Amino acid sequence: MSQEREDKARKYLKNFLSEYFEVKEEVSGSWPLDKRPLRLDLLLRPKQKAIDLGFDVEAVGIEIKDPQSKESVKKLLDCIMQSYTYTFCEFDGVRPAFVLIYPEIEKFFEEDWVNKYDRSEREEPTMREKRLLRRLMQRANVGELKIKSNNEFTFDFGAGPFFRSDKGRSKIKGIGQNRYVGSQKKVE
Repeated sequence: MSQEREDKARKYLKNFLSEYFEVKEEVSGSWPLDKRPLRLDLLLRPKQKAIDLGFDVEAVGIEIKDPQSKESVKKLLDCIMQSYTYTFCEFDGVRPAFVLIYPEIEKFFEEDWVNKYDRSEREEPTMREKRLLRRLMQRANVGELKIKSNNEFTFDFGAGPFFRSDKGRSKIKGIGQNRYVGSQKKVE
């Protein structure tokens, strides 16, 4: 987002999510390998309302980016990588269980298709492309914050939700939290 739009979205999300979470803005952290300083847009810790709905992790992060860009999908990929690396970092004394991006990936694909490719049928993003990207994101402990028109929200991953404001914590074990290291094949 332009910095102004990103700031506006951060303030909106802080207010919007505050019923369920303690929300801190622009939280300082550092990269564990060289202590390089970082800044997470939002750090969420559950309040009692979220805990009562089964929210069972100490904290999650949110990274906000503006899809309005000359290279929206490239910006999205950079945001996903940034969010992935943030899952290894500590912010305000805690490592987020996962990091969500906001807005959801469709906004970035749509922006490129409309403004970069002038709605060319050949360049229209496919469901397959989005599914593959979401699968990769899930394996990187990166999800999406999705807000519905009725103001319900979901912390969503490729295989399903982690948490929904209307139904609580999903029954999908490990969603958004499993660490994929290497090939996951058994080494003998």
